[in-house]
Parts: sequence; structure tokens; C-alpha cells
Amino acid sequence: MFVLTSCASQVDANDLRNQGQIMVDMADRLDIATSQARQMRISDNMATSESLSALAFATSQAISLEQTQTSVSIEATATYIALMSLQDSATATVSAMATNQVRDENTYAMSLETQKAKTQRENMMSGVWSLIFVLIVIGIASVTAWYIKNIIIIQQKQASIVSNNNLIWFTKDGKEVVINPARSFSPVTIVDKEGARQPLLAPSELLQENVTARAQVVEYAQATVLNQKININLPTLTGKMEDEFKPIEEEYINPVPGIADFWKIRDYRGDGFILGLNEKGIIEADTESSPHLLYAGTSGSGKTRFGLRPVITGALMNNWQVAIFDKSGLDFLPFKEHKNCRVMLLDNASDSIGYLISLYKEIQNRFKLLAKSGCSTWSRLPNAGPKIMACFDEFSNLADSLENKDKDELWRRARMIAAEGRKAGVHLAIALQDPSHRSLDLRIRRNMLPIAYRVRDDTASRVILNEGGAEALSSGCFMTLQDMKLVTGRGFSPDDNQIIDILAQRQVAELPEPAWLLTTSDNDIESDEDEDTNATEEDKRILILNDKGLSQRKIEEDVFGYAGGKAHSRVSVVIKGATTTRATGAIA
Repeated sequence: MFVLTSCASQVDANDLRNQGQIMVDMADRLDIATSQARQMRISDNMATSESLSALAFATSQAISLEQTQTSVSIEATATYIALMSLQDSATATVSAMATNQVRDENTYAMSLETQKAKTQRENMMSGVWSLIFVLIVIGIASVTAWYIKNIIIIQQKQASIVSNNNLIWFTKDGKEVVINPARSFSPVTIVDKEGARQPLLAPSELLQENVTARAQVVEYAQATVLNQKININLPTLTGKMEDEFKPIEEEYINPVPGIADFWKIRDYRGDGFILGLNEKGIIEADTESSPHLLYAGTSGSGKTRFGLRPVITGALMNNWQVAIFDKSGLDFLPFKEHKNCRVMLLDNASDSIGYLISLYKEIQNRFKLLAKSGCSTWSRLPNAGPKIMACFDEFSNLADSLENKDKDELWRRARMIAAEGRKAGVHLAIALQDPSHRSLDLRIRRNMLPIAYRVRDDTASRVILNEGGAEALSSGCFMTLQDMKLVTGRGFSPDDNQIIDILAQRQVAELPEPAWLLTTSDNDIESDEDEDTNATEEDKRILILNDKGLSQRKIEEDVFGYAGGKAHSRVSVVIKGATTTRATGAIA
């Protein structure tokens, strides 16, 4: 037990020794740790102080750097501003230099263009002047050649034609015309490549005094070839030239008398239109073959004084009923008091349409009388009323003063009268200035006799006559067609007193008032009733003639007095309608 106790005590002492040792070791370790800790704290303090010093140094460095950066920024800003200023200055300088350079280049380019244009202009002018010079040379050469070829040769040919120192010589259509105004107004000699020829001279009783005739022929020559009249002296005719003369009647123009004695119509007893005189006597137009007259001419050519007035006088002498339509009526004052003549003043141009409508109704009424009596024309009707002449002066001007629709209606009504009036004894005389294809309705010309006094030019002459020549007529002379041949004459030129005297000597019976003139105001526009009535009667006649087996053309001529145009359309519609109606009835 003791042993065990001692062992146990020994064990406890060992344990305690071991524990003490452990404690000592632990204390040593603690001291070491404490020493290390102290050293570490000293180190930390030293590190802290070093850190603070470093921090202070860093702070001072940072402040110094910031100050330096600030200073650098300020300097950089100043430098930037200076650089920008330099850049602006440089830009302005460069821009100015560039502008100056562009301006200099533009100025140089413009100078080059100017120089180029100047050079081109000079070249062009040089070319033009060269061309003009060449043309002048060619022209001079051509004139010289023509003169040598024609003038000299013709002068040699015509040498010694007539001995007279007051001759007039001019060129027309390649012919040399020589006129002796002391003997005749018409040409006495014509010289061309075929030789010299002499037209017939006018009767001696109609020859004019030298001065008067010379004035007339000068006017004619000037109208023919402006400013080409030459006074020449020609010696006597040689025997050789006498052999070359070939007398002709109408080589150059129809010879016309110097004047037309109006008193020659005093004893005229014919029923035609008295147009004027030529070397053969009175020129007249047959009222059946030429029932309507179409006058044309420039202002002052004589179409009213020489044309309309003598024709109206002749119609009144033959106891016709005459109606004159004019704006002023001044040219027709001698007829104003005649018992069978009415001068209607057209204050309103559209009134003329109403007069034509009323006149056309008179034609239709006369057709009814002809149909009842079985006569084909008014002149064959027993106890027929008077023939009617309606005269319109300046008709184209009248038409031009109307609106397009009214203008067309005016020409249409005139065409209808010209187409149908002859059978009813109704005649139309129209005068107009310088006709053209636009101012003259060419459809009316087919039914009217063209009478041309002097017109503006060759074109106007061809519009009215289908021939040139009327542009060369002298005042008072005219051209017309007879038997499809062109005839030249001089119109009568009665003054107012002569007209009044000759009508007083040829007394005629007074005719009833023309009803168609009195009712014009009520007929400016045709009533639908009258149109329907006329249409119904015409339709009946068309159907009757068609049933008789007549051709459509024959039906048109019988019902309307002409074929084609409106008549053709009307007959076609009526026949077609009747055929359709009969076919429908047969089917039913």
C-alpha cells in the first residue's frame, strides 16, 4: 500500500514536475511571445511612424503634383488658346490665299472664254462677210448675164417698134410689154422670145386724152410691177420687124376701153346682170346659168361703185325687187327713194342672219307655188311675182364681226340661198374684201359667178377665180368667167345723179311691199313649228319620188334644188327610216 502510495506520490510529483516544467515552458514561451509582441508593437509603431511619414511625404508629393498639374493645365490651356488663335489665323490666311487663287483662276478662265468667243465671233463674221461677198459677186454676175441675155437682145428686137416719146415699158411674166397711152389703155406691143405681137386696139371713140390715159396706165403698171416703169424713145418700125408681128386678140389681157359709158345700158333690154364693157361690147351674166354674183376686191378697187351699183340699177330697170343690206348705206343713197328698192341698215350684224332666214322661207313658199302650178322655175310660172335680188356689201367683214357660231350660221344660210334660190327667182349678190381660204366659205363659190376687181395678191386672185391676174388690174377693171374662159372688162362708174336719171327714164310698176322683209324681226330664229311643217312636206315628197323609182341624186335635186351635202343626208335618213318602218310592219 505504502509502496503503492509512494509510487503514486512519485507519479504525482513527476506529474507536478512535468506540469511545472510545462508551466515554465509556457511562461518562457509567454515571455518570448510577450517580447515578440512588444517587438512587434515597436515594429508596428515604427511602421506606423514610417507610414505616417510616407503618407505625409506622399501627401506633400500629391499636393506638389496637383499644383504642378494645375500649373501644367494652365500652361496647356494657354498654349491651346495660342495654338487655336494661330490655327484661326492660319485658316484665314489659307482661305484668303485660296480665294485669291480661285478668283485669279476664274478671271483667267473668263479671259480665255472671252478671247475664245471673240475669236469665234471674228471667224463667224469673216465667214458671213465672205458669204455675202460671194453672193454679191454671184448676184452681179447673174444680173450681168441676164441683162446680156435678155435686155440687150430684146432691145435689139424691139428697136424701131413705134415712134413715140411717151411709151411705158415694163416686164410681166417674162414678157416685155410696151404701152402707148396716147392710143389705148391696153398693150400695143408684146415682145418675148417668139417675137413682137400686137393685141387689138380699143374702138377709137373710147380713146382717152393723152394725160388721162397716161395716168391710168401708170397706175396699171405700178400695180403690175412696183416701181418698174421706164420711159423710152423708139425709132420707126423696120420692115423686118413688121414681118414678125402677129395680131392677136387676147394674148396678154383682154383689151378694155379706157372708160365704160354708163349711158350704154339705157337702151339695154336684156334680163341678165350688166357687169361692164370690153372691146366686144356689154358683158352680161345670164341669170339662169349664173344666178348669183360674188364680188371681191381690195378697198377702193371698185367692187361697189363699178360692180354692185350698176348691177342693182339694171335689176331695178327690169322691175326686180331689190333689198340692199349694208352697215352705213352711204354707197347706195341713189336707190333709197326707188319704189322697188329697200336699203336695210345693219346696226346689229346678227340681224343679217334673220334676213337670210326670212329670204330662205320666201324661197320655200315659192317652191310650194311652183309645185302646185307644175312649173319647174319661177320664170315659167304664169303671173309670177317679181324676181328678188338681195345684195350684201362687205359680207366677209360682216361675218368676221360675229361669234364663231353665228358666223357659221350666216355662211350656211347664204349657201342655202345660193343653192336653191335660182328656181324660185331669188338671186344673191355678195361683195367682200381680199378673199382668203379662211375668210371665204369656198362651198358657196360653186353656186356663184366670181367677179374679181383688183385684189391684194396672186393668192387672193386664185381663191376667187382659180386663176392669177386679178392682182394686176387697175381701178375699175375686173375679171370674170364666161363659158369657162377668163374675161377682162371695165365696170361702169355712174355717179349718183346718173343712176337717179336713168332710173327715172326707165319707169317700172310699183311692186307690193316685200313681206319677207317685214316679218324679219319675228324670224330671227326659225320656229320649231315651221321646221316641223317644212320637214313633213319634204319627207312626203321624198317618199313619193322614192316610190316612183327615182335615184337618190334625182330626188335631192328635185326636192332641194341641189345634190349632196345636207340634201343627201336628209334624203338618206328619210328613205332609211321608211324602209325600216315598212320592214317592221311586214314582220308584225
